[in-house]
Amino acid sequence: MPLLELRTNQTHDKEKVKMLSSKFSRFCSEILAKPEHYVMVNLQVGQSLVFAGTDDPAAFAELRSIELSANETSFLSSQLCSFASEQLDIPTDRIYVSFVDVDRNRWGWNGKTFGSS
Repeated sequence: MPLLELRTNQTHDKEKVKMLSSKFSRFCSEILAKPEHYVMVNLQVGQSLVFAGTDDPAAFAELRSIELSANETSFLSSQLCSFASEQLDIPTDRIYVSFVDVDRNRWGWNGKTFGSS
């Protein structure tokens, strides 16, 4: 149910993207305390991103999940920015993070929603 979409203007080869995606998947599972079995990561490299007027390394992350409390977002932002900075070599002040709390009835998987009994 958690989905991390991460866009960066950096380029990486296919193998590195695959390795980074796996690392982000494990990381999201840990910080959200959700089974990795449900985590999806969409890492998009080579995007056209200009931040603060430059095309220096930058990233935009969007984390969607069920029961994503606004009380957790400060902690999650800190953790996600630090991890992304470490993995992608991007300064934390060039990373934006958006959080989306999705209602159980609006998240489908395996032919039903998480709100279905």
